[in-house]
Amino acid sequence: FAHRQFAKAYRNSVRPDERVGPKLVMDHLLSLGHRRIAYINGPPHIFASAERLQGYQEALAHANIDFDPTLVASGDWQVDSGYAAMKEILQAQPLPTAVFAANDFMALGAIYAIHDHGLRVPDDIAIVGYDDREVASLVRPSLTTVTMPCAEMGRASADMLLRLIDDPQAE
Repeated sequence: FAHRQFAKAYRNSVRPDERVGPKLVMDHLLSLGHRRIAYINGPPHIFASAERLQGYQEALAHANIDFDPTLVASGDWQVDSGYAAMKEILQAQPLPTAVFAANDFMALGAIYAIHDHGLRVPDDIAIVGYDDREVASLVRPSLTTVTMPCAEMGRASADMLLRLIDDPQAE
């Protein structure tokens, strides 16, 4: 499996370290001076979502910033859920100065919600996505995003499959 984890078993699975991307995003936003950073997570029952949330929380702790649950909302990886999650976050006071969305589609929804709230991206609230989907370069201004290492995961998966074909007992 590529980018899948089942029952916490690592055998025959290639996946990224889901905590690294959020730390990269948070380091970027913190370096720009943001201290009130919201997070739009994926579905909580998904392994990647739990790991990305953990990476977000670890980055906050490392920067000596208290975790604020009013700045976290979950979506389902789709644009509409990013919109709804951002509308929920926009109820927080004071507003966040930046938002990290766990994928680019939810980031796009967040951008729409921010605009509908009468605010501007990135002037009022900065947005960073995750995955580096084509949509990231199509939106204006273009979306800052973390690149998912898909090509590397594909190569590693193919290498693993070929090893298993040659030796079914290989790990």
